[in-house]
Amino acid sequence: MKIPAQLSTNWENYRFLLKNKPLPIPTSPSNEHLDIAIGRLGENISEALVAASKPKFKTAPIKLPPDIRSKIRHRNKVRRFWQRSRDPALKNELRTISNEIASDIRHLSRARWEKTIEELSPETGTLWRRTSFLKKPFHHILLLKGALGSIAVAPIEKAEVIADSLQKQFKPNTDVENPRFSTRIQRKVQRFLDSPTCMDLEKTSPSEIQGFIKNLKPNKSPGIDLITNRILKNVPTKFIIFIALLFNMLLENCYFPKSWRMAVVIPILKPNSDDSNAQNYRPISLLSSLSKAYEFVILNRLNQHSLARNIIIPEPHGFVTKCSTVTQLLRVTKLVHTGF
Repeated sequence: MKIPAQLSTNWENYRFLLKNKPLPIPTSPSNEHLDIAIGRLGENISEALVAASKPKFKTAPIKLPPDIRSKIRHRNKVRRFWQRSRDPALKNELRTISNEIASDIRHLSRARWEKTIEELSPETGTLWRRTSFLKKPFHHILLLKGALGSIAVAPIEKAEVIADSLQKQFKPNTDVENPRFSTRIQRKVQRFLDSPTCMDLEKTSPSEIQGFIKNLKPNKSPGIDLITNRILKNVPTKFIIFIALLFNMLLENCYFPKSWRMAVVIPILKPNSDDSNAQNYRPISLLSSLSKAYEFVILNRLNQHSLARNIIIPEPHGFVTKCSTVTQLLRVTKLVHTGF
């Protein structure tokens, strides 16, 4: 079920509706049935959200004060009289009142905007959010140059051109100059994949998943399933328990669901580059929030495994927990000082 782009949701009603929906428990622990259960889980969440929501104004109407509303009523009354009589005096009065109403609404909008600016504060974060919104550039892709000099104008044509460009950029890194080396690498990888897996992983728990969801930023863009972080934050407890059950079954099968491997790719134009060349767009992949939760569970187990066996050497910085590039500079500074 497709979720509308702009919704005003009654979250209490959403939780009530979702709580009354049956859990899509898989009939067997096979990968196919797990994929089906994950698809039904997304459908249940989407159906409850749509049922508890109503379309949202793209631009909320301005609530007018009583004096302007009174002028609007008077203008409508004068318009009705003029439409019946076609009196030039009524026409002039109608034009005068309409200009006054337009001027009053402009002054009202300006006053409300000034009030909004005055209320911005760095302590509450409203100043930085407003600044970020105003500075954020928005770029329309007008046209793209396709293969053999063709021009893509329609959205589907632009999508195909960008897809072809990404397919050329992201392809397997095969060493054509040394096929024997490539064959040996493929053989080792296949041997590793075919080897029996020692399943001593700690099972996940609802509290671990709830903790991850709690720390999610609510305004992040969703993946292909359109389930946002805010939607996950309002999921009832019984669904959190069910998600933990699903994750444990996926871990036991060493399986990553097919629907979670798909992403929504957003093309972002590189700075100071030709916007008609598809190669000048870098892709941003929007993944499912549920897949991020599953990746978080897997990452925790990988970290536990590597720490227990001392696999990661202490030198890497920048991608290891509590080891940033700044700490690497401190380490270099210490080595320099101790060397003299």
